Amino acid sequence: MKMEPTIDRISLDVLDTDDLYQPALSSARVRSIVNDFRPDLFQVITANQRSGSNRWYVVDGQHRVQAARTLRHPSVKSFLFYGLTVKQEAEMFLALNTNRRKDIDSVSKYHAKITAEDPETLEIEKVLSPYGLAVRKAKNGNLRHISSPSSLYFALRNDGPGTLSDALGILMRAYPNDYKRWGQPLIICVAGLLLHYPDLDKTRLVQQLQNIVPRALIAQIKDRARTLGSERWTLREARPNESRELA
Repeated sequence: MKMEPTIDRISLDVLDTDDLYQPALSSARVRSIVNDFRPDLFQVITANQRSGSNRWYVVDGQHRVQAARTLRHPSVKSFLFYGLTVKQEAEMFLALNTNRRKDIDSVSKYHAKITAEDPETLEIEKVLSPYGLAVRKAKNGNLRHISSPSSLYFALRNDGPGTLSDALGILMRAYPNDYKRWGQPLIICVAGLLLHYPDLDKTRLVQQLQNIVPRALIAQIKDRARTLGSERWTLREARPNESRELA
């Protein structure tokens, strides 16, 4: 039987974090808490004891926990939950952090949403998987990383998973070994092109993209967006002959 949440002090020795949904610790943030530490202002953390476990998992407050460890405090005050699943922990983490002034970064939030089984995020994962793409903060070596999940959500919602998939395929053909050359504006732009002009010659589009410096193209996209008063440059507002310059 699941127990009601309580508030009590909990030993730091029994606290763990789960990196399935928790972002990486920021040493700068921990130092800030340590340097400005005041017992009367130290906020309560949130922790959960999973069913069948004698360990507690920090749902919210991992930086406060690390600061307390640095300061050699034996325990911290916590909202204590009992029997939540990992999915429920991730959902609570997102709910507690989404509307804060200092929000978690978009990549960390994306991975928390995977653990929380957010339908849109799982749909994006299905689109990325066949290409070997992943949402990550850094682009190291030959790893196929996308660091702007907001562009994926935008294209999924406005253009659909099939069009998003086609857009990613075109960008991979145009820039197969340099993922720094394409990002949020290009993903959104190419998806918009494909949605509104489904008969575009994709091979020629790839060739045209290869002949354009991405930074220059992104500047054109942003300038076009300002001119149209739109958040993105799409061919919804452009005349057909303008779209064919890229196609």
